[in-house]
Amino acid sequence: MAKWSKISCTREAKRFSTEWEFAQASPTIYSVALKHGWLKDFTWLTKTISKSDYRDSIWESSSTDKPVKWDYGTNESGIIEMAMQNTDAIVETYDETIQNLQLQIKKKDEQIKLLQEMVSASQLIDD
Repeated sequence: MAKWSKISCTREAKRFSTEWEFAQASPTIYSVALKHGWLKDFTWLTKTISKSDYRDSIWESSSTDKPVKWDYGTNESGIIEMAMQNTDAIVETYDETIQNLQLQIKKKDEQIKLLQEMVSASQLIDD
C-alpha cells in the first residue's frame, strides 16, 4: 500500500482543474487529501457541491473574503447538471440524517427506560 504525502497528493491534484475531476480520476489520492484536510490548500481546484458545501455554502461565502467557486454555469442546464452530479450526496445526507435521528431516538428510549427503572425502584423503597 502506497503512502501518500501532501507533496505527492498536491502533485497529483495539479493535473486537474476541478475537485470532481480529481475525485473521479484519482479516487484513492483524493480520499487521502480529503481525509487529511489538504483539499482546502488546493485552491486552483474549482469546487463541486459536496454535501458539506451544499449545507455550508451560504455560511462559507458570507464568512470569508474569498468567494466560493462552483463549476456549473448560471443557466438552467448548468444547474440541472449540478443537481444530477450531486444526487448521491443529497441521498447520502438524507441517509445520515435518518441514522442520526434513529440514534437520538435510541438514546431517548434508553433514558426513558432508566427513568422508569428509577421510579420503579423508588416505589419499592417507599413500600
